[in-house]
Amino acid sequence: MATWRGFVFINMDPYAESFDSYRGTFDDYYIWPLENRYKSLHIGKVLPCNWKIAQDAFIESFHVIATHPQMLPWLADANSQYDVMADQPHWNRMINIQGAPSPHVADSVTEEDVLETFYDSRAFYSAAQGRDLVRQEGDELPAIPPGGTARQVLAERMRAQLAATSQQDFSQTPDTELLDAINYLLFPNFNPWGGAKSNIIYRFRPNGLDPDSCTAEIIFMSSPKQPGEMPPPAKIRWVPEDMLFADVPELGVLGPVFDQDCENLPYVQQGLKAMRKPGITLANYQESRIRHFNRTLDQWMDK
Repeated sequence: MATWRGFVFINMDPYAESFDSYRGTFDDYYIWPLENRYKSLHIGKVLPCNWKIAQDAFIESFHVIATHPQMLPWLADANSQYDVMADQPHWNRMINIQGAPSPHVADSVTEEDVLETFYDSRAFYSAAQGRDLVRQEGDELPAIPPGGTARQVLAERMRAQLAATSQQDFSQTPDTELLDAINYLLFPNFNPWGGAKSNIIYRFRPNGLDPDSCTAEIIFMSSPKQPGEMPPPAKIRWVPEDMLFADVPELGVLGPVFDQDCENLPYVQQGLKAMRKPGITLANYQESRIRHFNRTLDQWMDK
């Protein structure tokens, strides 16, 4: 057993290598202090697919053009950065650029379009009302200065929001920590997001001995409103199979996005069973994290 930034990791093998050794260089890249945040939301649901299929769906951006078309004006999906290293088999990372258009639609999208669709699709926190708000009809958008970009405006908006809600200085925080989806995988199934605002953590596990279902969990790690005043951690709440993530109000604008992701999974499960050739064909770059994860899994299964 080992602890890391408030989390407990258990390995039943008494001869296993130390967790410090197992992580490799992970700590050099995952820099956010999860131990200073608290579990503000914990949602679980049984999905009709194998746990590996579910996890694969959340570690690449290749699917955005088909699964999340509403995001294309403000999420540069095909420009995502994937970091996998042969000498670091136990972790990998991707960075999804937000506040800029996808290359698939960039020729037809203006900076004003990026700003408007981001506001319509994402939430900003209202300190006065104590909750996330999306833009309402008639609300004016902030102006993009001459020569500026929507991404610059959104980053400054996020800095102001965070400063108002946490009494901290974010003036030197890079734009990528404020806006982008920075997702890590620590093998086999710990998926923490990075970033300055909050951290989402995914966890995918087998559902007993059933190879056709799994349990998926979404955990929100939030900064306390007052430093040192840590609220009690939220208890897990299971979403019934016939209930959508969109029906969980605490998930806000992310709920419908999770539903879009999960809609594809049963068909992927069926497709794998219908394949005639051994193995699957993966994109050279866009699905490199999936290849990295499955190669590591194969190595461990061969031991």
